[in-house]
Amino acid sequence: MNTAPDRDGPPRQLLVAILLWWVVAAFLVVRVAGMWLDRAELPVRLVQEGAASPEHAAQRAWELLTLNTAVQVFFVLVYCATTLLIRKRRPWARIVLSVCGLLHLVVTMSSGISNLPLAVGLVAALVLLWWPASGEWLTGEHD
Repeated sequence: MNTAPDRDGPPRQLLVAILLWWVVAAFLVVRVAGMWLDRAELPVRLVQEGAASPEHAAQRAWELLTLNTAVQVFFVLVYCATTLLIRKRRPWARIVLSVCGLLHLVVTMSSGISNLPLAVGLVAALVLLWWPASGEWLTGEHD
């Protein structure tokens, strides 16, 4: 049995970056599930915060839930698909992932400090994704 490390495999920094993207995606899935489990409270909160009138609160809550779910599902799909393509050494996938990650980071930071753990995960994943060893492996000679 050969236990020697694979010299042609991705560098550790890139593997950690991929893991962080999957953690972010899993976090988003859990967050969306939590929103749906707590959906009965959302109309009440919208009225209390003055974001909707009592007669429009239920409709507004539904719109917010579906929009937020669609956006989060988009990010999850992009993160999962592009990390798989990165493992297959597709350099363009790193650009797509970075653009989506930066967009997600801007949206995350604009919505308050409560999203700080998500923002830290996004920044760490982006930094490791562009680490020199990661770039060399992605853009180096391969099949």
